[in-house]
Amino acid sequence: MLLLFQSNSTFLTPNVKIIKTPGHTSEDISVIVSNTDKYGTIAISGDIFISDKDIDFPMMWKKFSHDIHEQEHSRRELICAANFIVPGHGKVFKVSSEIKNGVNCGNNENGRNHGFSRGRFN
Repeated sequence: MLLLFQSNSTFLTPNVKIIKTPGHTSEDISVIVSNTDKYGTIAISGDIFISDKDIDFPMMWKKFSHDIHEQEHSRRELICAANFIVPGHGKVFKVSSEIKNGVNCGNNENGRNHGFSRGRFN
């Protein structure tokens, strides 16, 4: 784990990466598993996402956030990287193109991005 604190991410295997995703707390991490047989890339987010419902109801997570701007940044990173997200307290959910478009995953400009900043995966 020491390597994680020297950079924003660390590969555990070629398909498993741990990334810093601060926001809910300043020390949050998430796990990205890529190349799964049936689900593509899966993000195990912990409390960066409380449940699938907090996409539509942001006050579900904002009231528990240590740093809202950091958490928005972390949420955008996970949305843009994943096909599915495993939230901290709910069922796994598919990251639809509508969700990705809502945070401008394919756009590095600051247009309509709901306060999300550019992700570390770009």
